[in-house]
Parts: sequence; structure tokens; C-alpha cells
Amino acid sequence: MFYGHRHRLPDYGRLHLRKKNMKASRMKFIDIYAGLPLCAILFALHKTVSVFRRKPSSREIKNMLFIKFWGMGTIILASPSVKAIRAKYPDARATFMTFTRNEAVCRLLGLADDYVTVDVKRGFVRFIVDTAAAIVRLRAKGIDMAVDLEFFTRFSAIVGYLSGARSRVGFKSWEAWRGDLLTASAPFNRYWHVWKNFGSLAVAAGADFDPSALPRIADGELAPSVKSFDVKFNRLAAGGEDIVCVNPNSAVEFDWPRRWPDANYAELAVALADKYRCRVVIIGGADDVACAEAIERAAARGDRVVNLAGKTSVGDLAALLKKSRLLVTNDSGPMHLAAALGTTVAAFFGASTPALTRPLGEGHLVFFKNLECSPCINLVTNDKIRCYHRAPKCLDGITVGEVLGAIEASGVLRRRSAVVL
Repeated sequence: MFYGHRHRLPDYGRLHLRKKNMKASRMKFIDIYAGLPLCAILFALHKTVSVFRRKPSSREIKNMLFIKFWGMGTIILASPSVKAIRAKYPDARATFMTFTRNEAVCRLLGLADDYVTVDVKRGFVRFIVDTAAAIVRLRAKGIDMAVDLEFFTRFSAIVGYLSGARSRVGFKSWEAWRGDLLTASAPFNRYWHVWKNFGSLAVAAGADFDPSALPRIADGELAPSVKSFDVKFNRLAAGGEDIVCVNPNSAVEFDWPRRWPDANYAELAVALADKYRCRVVIIGGADDVACAEAIERAAARGDRVVNLAGKTSVGDLAALLKKSRLLVTNDSGPMHLAAALGTTVAAFFGASTPALTRPLGEGHLVFFKNLECSPCINLVTNDKIRCYHRAPKCLDGITVGEVLGAIEASGVLRRRSAVVL
């Protein structure tokens, strides 16, 4: 039973995400209004130079570059395609370029031999300096092929071109012109799962894509993280309880319509802790601490509801999810990380559609109301969210009782009797 906190709990997650989204919106603004003229300039330069330059002969791929800046989740979904391309060119050395915050998950997935990162958290000037230094470093490597894994950002197309790669592969869309700087492309099908779209990109790069190859993190790759986690958080599940993780956050580049209400997470945490005698662990990054603390206070279940938001590395998070029976989450990176680890996921969709980004694998629970206004995210128009209602009915309409019933029916959690002393 939930004891009256539901209507008094402020939705810290949605309030804070609106503030975080200002920075993401600014980056998208720059990508559109600075990226478009830069793409046009590079396109004109490329066409002019190509008139006087001999057509390059095909040559062995010795150095390849993968580019994916945004999204832990989409990096995970791209991983089978990245590995398929690397298998096609087994002797090539691979470099992966991403934002600094995503380097750890790339290393966990084993995507490349080298990683080049740019930091977006230390201001615009530092971002430009990092990018320029990264391009110089890439050109020194002698990149033969660049695979742009971004959907339609101009920034990644510019970096791919300036890397000096003769072969440049990426998604192409007439709605999001990026300068025609690609030498090979694949269409982005908005009716296919993102993972499958990445498969098309792998084929465009000359690789064979296995449609049964889902994102997976091997136990061997995870072993060091598990060992470190056990040392740092050995108090968790000391009594052998099931662990249930709840993830109230969503990607920083999106607005509040992707978040199930904080009050619902608190109510669900109480119900799960009481009914299954399990340990509920609230996860999140440093930006999610206030939200997670509010949920922990509202749940008021002592050490049965534990807050680890802001306290775990990506490796720690992966180890925790591997040990967990269930992750309850918004559509986000940890959702795909849990699925790649074989952990059952209960996921909420509203502004986004599960057709594109549902957790892959068997046994997952997906909640999506499929309202007439949903989904309202369009990848082609740069993920702009326009909520038709004052509040996201697509998520608010998913009840705690509905979620509890689905978890009960799935049998993923084991009932434990309370210990009587």
C-alpha cells in the first residue's frame, strides 16, 4: 500500500530535465544554423576540388572511424553493426569518436581499438578546441573509411568529412540535408527498429549483417566491473534478496514527456519492496540525484529502497543491472544496457515509440498507450517534442496497478516470506 505521498511529491525529474534540456536545445540549434552553412561550404569545396582531382582508386581499409556522439542507448543498439563492419575488415584498426560521457560504455562493448572524445560540459570554446584537436588526431591516423552512426546531425557529417576519409558512410534523408558529403549511404526507415536501421548501414559499408545478432555484453567483458562493484557495494543483496532497479531518468537531450511520474516510481518501489521483500535500487547520474532522493524519501522503506543515483560508474551500473532481476525504466540508455546484459526490463514509452527503440530480447514488459498524439518525437526533424496536452497523458495514463499486474503475471520476481524474529 502507498501511504499518501503520491500527490505531494514534486516531479523533480521533469522540472530538472527542462533545465538540462536548455543546453541540449542550444547544441541542436548550433547544429542546424551553424552546421547547415558549414555543410554547404564543404559541399561546394568538395565539388570544386573533385573537378581537378583524379577519382581515388579503391584501396585496402587499414584505419576506420566510427562516429556516434549522442545516446548511450543508440550506441548499444549500434554495437552489432559496428562489430559486423569490423569483422568485414579484420585487419583494420578501429577508432570510435564520441562524447566524453559515452566513452565508458563504448569500452565496455569493446567497439574499437582507440577512442577519441570531445567534452560538451566545459563550455562552447572548449568544445570547439576539443573538436579541432580531435580532427587533427584523426587526420594523422590516415582514416580510410568513416562510418557516421548519427541519424541526421550535421556535426558528425562535418567531422567525418574533415577526418580525411576517402570512404564515408552514413544515413541519408532528403528532409535533413547534410551536404551530400557521403560516398555511400543507407536510408533511415522510420518504421524499423533503430537496431535494424544500423544493420542497413553496416550493409552499406560492405559488411554482412546478421538479423539475429542482438546487442550483448559478454560475461568476460563485464567481469572486472562486477569485481569492482562487489567491493564498493557489498551490502546490496547480502541476504540473497532479488534486486529491482528503477530508473526515473531519461536522456538529457529530450524533454519531460519521456518520463513516468516520480510519484509513480515511489509508489511502485513501496509496493515491490513490501510484496516481494526485494531490494529496490534507484539509479541515475549526477543530474538525477534530487529526483532520486525525493523518490527515496517518499518511499520511506529504509534499506529496502536504496538510492545509488550519482554514485555509480558505467561499469558499476552494468554490474548492478547484471545482478538485478528487473529494471523498471523510462525509454533510456540503461534500458538498452540492461537488455544487452540479459536482465528483464519493464519500459515506459510515451513521446517515443517502442517500434523504434523497444528493449531487444525476450520477456521484456513494454507499456505504451498508443494515443492519437503519440509518438511526438520525429528523428528526422531533430527529435523535436511537441506535447499536445498540458501534461504527457501517454505516460501519466500508465498506472502503478497496471505495472504491478504485468510484473506479477511475468513471474520475474520471487515472493519471499517476511522473517519473523
